[in-house]
Amino acid sequence: MVKEFTQKQVEISFRKFSDYAEDLDSSDYNTFDSHLSIFLNHCENDEIMRTITTPLKNAEVFDKCDKEFLSKGGSMVGSSKITFPEDEYEMDSYIYQLLLKLKNKERDITNITVRAYGANGLSESVYWFNEKVTSKLTRSLKYKLEEIDERIEREVKEGENIPVNLLIVFQDNRINIKNSKIKGDAVIGKDAQIKKN
Repeated sequence: MVKEFTQKQVEISFRKFSDYAEDLDSSDYNTFDSHLSIFLNHCENDEIMRTITTPLKNAEVFDKCDKEFLSKGGSMVGSSKITFPEDEYEMDSYIYQLLLKLKNKERDITNITVRAYGANGLSESVYWFNEKVTSKLTRSLKYKLEEIDERIEREVKEGENIPVNLLIVFQDNRINIKNSKIKGDAVIGKDAQIKKN
């Protein structure tokens, strides 16, 4: 794996990402598959973007969120309710993996939109999906790229290469501990409880 990139490489990669994201967000039924493939190809194969998106491929997060995504609602068209995770990392991870599944034909965009929205036409389905789902991920990743740009501006002098660690924005630091006994200092999460035995 590359340990650093030139400033120009990062700039071009980020600009391509923004262009491909805009193309995807504004696609219709006739262009969605093509724009989705181009967008994901950049995210998966560009070394800079891969550094940013690889942590989003957390199967555990996908499985957990997928159960909730369209679980509410009845059998009527448009009666399902889309539920996104509140945690930003989980939402980005879920949507990114959902897009990968759409690209690989493991999911069907029409099925999702009919269940959640009751969309009639194919272009209407794609428009709705992009507005309600895809744009959440592309907007979030654009914010992440802005954070990285700011970090680079602050920490890297003009003409210097950018170390790969400045590109890391997603860190899933959750730890699952079962039947563990900890003595001494420990870090406690937001909803953790300590009970004395």
